[in-house]
Amino acid sequence: MELLRNANQEIILVNPFIDVEVAQKICDNINGAKLKVLLRGSNFNNMKGAFVLELLKSHGTEIRSVNNLDAKILIFDSCKVVFTSSSLTETSLNLNLESGILFEDEKFVAGYVLPAVSSYWENAEIVDTNTIEEINRSLKLSIHEKYREIAGKLMVDNGLTREEILRIVREYFPRKENIFPIFSGGLSYAFRSDEPFINTGVYLKNVSKVYPNFTRSIFYRTSASMFKNIIMEKKEHKVKIHNIEEYHKVQREFTENFHIKPPKSTNIFNSILEDGYSIQKIMEYPEYYRRVKSIFPVFKNELQRVILRNYQAEIERLEGKVQPEVKEEVVKEIKKDISRIKVKMDIIKDS
Repeated sequence: MELLRNANQEIILVNPFIDVEVAQKICDNINGAKLKVLLRGSNFNNMKGAFVLELLKSHGTEIRSVNNLDAKILIFDSCKVVFTSSSLTETSLNLNLESGILFEDEKFVAGYVLPAVSSYWENAEIVDTNTIEEINRSLKLSIHEKYREIAGKLMVDNGLTREEILRIVREYFPRKENIFPIFSGGLSYAFRSDEPFINTGVYLKNVSKVYPNFTRSIFYRTSASMFKNIIMEKKEHKVKIHNIEEYHKVQREFTENFHIKPPKSTNIFNSILEDGYSIQKIMEYPEYYRRVKSIFPVFKNELQRVILRNYQAEIERLEGKVQPEVKEEVVKEIKKDISRIKVKMDIIKDS
């Protein structure tokens, strides 16, 4: 702390770790010298880290960050420098076995140390009050809100560099190493936007700069399910498929914006039949039966067989409830349900 107190002009602290206690002591022991701090930004995207940044900023500190910073250098008035193994934390300074060396050589500091540190500084990200507010705000977001905000930033400009994309992700998930699931989570929000195919195309182009095979790998598993959800209105989408003309239009937009072939109609149809929600919706609302049949006319007979079989199974289930001990009014309701199903069966047979 003596070096801090004796500095008159400028103090430069290069260290990836600073905790609240040491930050407070640094601020308390400076006597008018300008303070500049270069730290590792990913270590401060948490509540304690944000408080450290706020504390330093409240004392007029100029702060910048480098995510791969590991150096620990302390410079005082451009004439003294300490190279140390210690982080600026209570544990490192008071409990750990650390070492350091002090050089009091103005020529050495000015000629060798400052140029190197200045290079780090000029290429580092500025940490200002807006940065700190953004960290505090992101800490309050749920994981899905973070996915949505990441998607919003990645579908605006397809000219982002790989480093810019990673920086956006780290704003919300600073310690996440496998970020593939994050991009997968953001994809659904891109597709729910006002221009789903265009915006998702931009999103995928950006993500491919981090994961070159992302589009193929993600749609290899999910493209048929995506079309199923659009047709059956299972999720909120701006895209609508009510008939075969709209189906062909969506197929074209899929190819134009994602640069891969759309899923085969067989796979989409099978995805519908394998989905209990879709089957129940078709059974409950005949217009969905007509929709699926119009989109996949080649499969209309198979569709009819599956739906009629499910209706028959439901009738048998309800008939099994009619027992001597069951109250008469309950039996009447069961018979009404059976009659309604039979009416729907007739509609399916005649359509």
